[in-house]
Amino acid sequence: MERGKHTELQSLMIRLADGDRSAFHPAFEILWPILRRFTGRHLQPQEAEDASQEALVKIFRQVARFDAQRSAMAWALSVAGFEIRTARRRRQRRREAPDLERETTSLADPARTPEEVVLIRDLEETLREAL
Repeated sequence: MERGKHTELQSLMIRLADGDRSAFHPAFEILWPILRRFTGRHLQPQEAEDASQEALVKIFRQVARFDAQRSAMAWALSVAGFEIRTARRRRQRRREAPDLERETTSLADPARTPEEVVLIRDLEETLREAL
């Protein structure tokens, strides 16, 4: 994401937190493709769509709690990451076939699960794109 969009998203989220509803649509237009792409890297298409939508609902529902000193993009991606984990757990409980995930290993922190390693790596990649 280009720097101007990052700054614009930050401004829009601050406006939303202050109650300015006119900032909703422009914030949605910026966030939707980013969250959809992010969840699409980790989930099957239908799950990715649902996780993206749920993340947006949570972001906009909790926007009054947004801390203007923090990155709006990082906050949005962390909410989406939580939704990815939730979708995977849901699938695992139903014992569905897993989606095709990239195999990763983390020698730096053996306590991390492969899922956490992948999510962290993609979050870092998405943040690099955003910055």
